[in-house]
Amino acid sequence: MLEDLHWIDPETQALLNSLVESLPAVPVLLLVNYRPEYGHNWVGKTYYRQLRIDPLPPESADELLQALVGDGAELVPLKRLLIGQTDGNPFFLEESVRTLVETGALTGDRGAYRLTTEAPKIHVPATVQALLAGRIDRLPPDEKRLLQACSVIGKDVPVALLQALVPDREGDLRRGLAHLEAAEFLYETRLFPELEYTFKHALTHEVAYASLLHERRRALHQSALETLERRQSDQAERGSRASHPSRGRRRSVGQGGQIPSAGRNNE
Repeated sequence: MLEDLHWIDPETQALLNSLVESLPAVPVLLLVNYRPEYGHNWVGKTYYRQLRIDPLPPESADELLQALVGDGAELVPLKRLLIGQTDGNPFFLEESVRTLVETGALTGDRGAYRLTTEAPKIHVPATVQALLAGRIDRLPPDEKRLLQACSVIGKDVPVALLQALVPDREGDLRRGLAHLEAAEFLYETRLFPELEYTFKHALTHEVAYASLLHERRRALHQSALETLERRQSDQAERGSRASHPSRGRRRSVGQGGQIPSAGRNNE
């Protein structure tokens, strides 16, 4: 399975094209996803099938919003506003509701929210990118910097690498990650062999990375590169020691602690 082909580089694309050509001869199912602007030459192949994921129709969007906010009569104008603004994009809908909760326009519990502001006075950003940027800007400064550091590493974030970029003072790093997970920016994907998080959505990663000032972005990239090089060097050294164990001198101690002459030069 390969995701987000709209960001693919030429070398990986060449490898993927070769893989696609070989598929009829092997029992392999290849799944890929991409945005509409991505192009390929597989359309005419008999073993290729495209499934277009369209925005939700109004009735399905309303069903999703009912699960997210509730079914109170006072929420009907808000649902109509959100469906119109997001064109039924489910991620946009989810993030819009989360923004309204964070800004206090909605209060209560998921699936049973109450409006504190009249629907006509509620402003929903025109794009999901603008909405995400607003959510990131409202984070406490330490958590915003932590999320930005995560974005430099990539969509998948090994905590061992993150620790090299963000000082962990008395457990601040783990608490910050827990808060970002609760806010649904990140989620935990792996515990072993090392703890790893990933961004909930590629757009979340994209917007967090774009929010970094150039100088800090460059400094974080440099720190990440140095850490990766150091880890690779350490792994190579450990591998070398495992392949070529030390052959130190072996000496046997006789009774009373004396070293027998026959054992002094034994290897």
